[in-house]
Amino acid sequence: MAQLSTLGCVSIRWQTCQNMRMNKKSLKIVGLLLLACWSFSGCSRSDSSSHIIKGQLIGSSQLVDAGNTTPESALESDFWRESNSNRAKFTSFQGLQILASKKVASNQVELKYRFEFQNSSTPQKTKIIEMVKINGAWQVGQTRAYDASWDDGSELEPMP
Repeated sequence: MAQLSTLGCVSIRWQTCQNMRMNKKSLKIVGLLLLACWSFSGCSRSDSSSHIIKGQLIGSSQLVDAGNTTPESALESDFWRESNSNRAKFTSFQGLQILASKKVASNQVELKYRFEFQNSSTPQKTKIIEMVKINGAWQVGQTRAYDASWDDGSELEPMP
């Protein structure tokens, strides 16, 4: 059976839809359920891309809503949202690369990341961003400038 949609919390099988008499009201209810699931903070798309995110340079056209099940996927999702809401700012965006991570607490991680912009006075910047896990979902916290002393105790991401 082919799946019509899988959002991590709700799966609808195509045959089920074929067997149901889908009128406008039924379609609205199914749509609202899917939207509610997608919007619920504990429901994120499964994070199958986290192994690709670590250490990889993610180009502007490769950014996706990667979910929030890992700090890395939440950071990529944040860049994806920002690039879709502020296209003017991201016209010269070249890519994002997560370079290292450091566990600060059971619900807090810091990521060292680099992003690149074309035609900019500072084409590359390396920063540290705090990632916090709240109710099972990783969220972006404060960002600060990178300082070489941060590298002590960090784990380098595998580079391609």
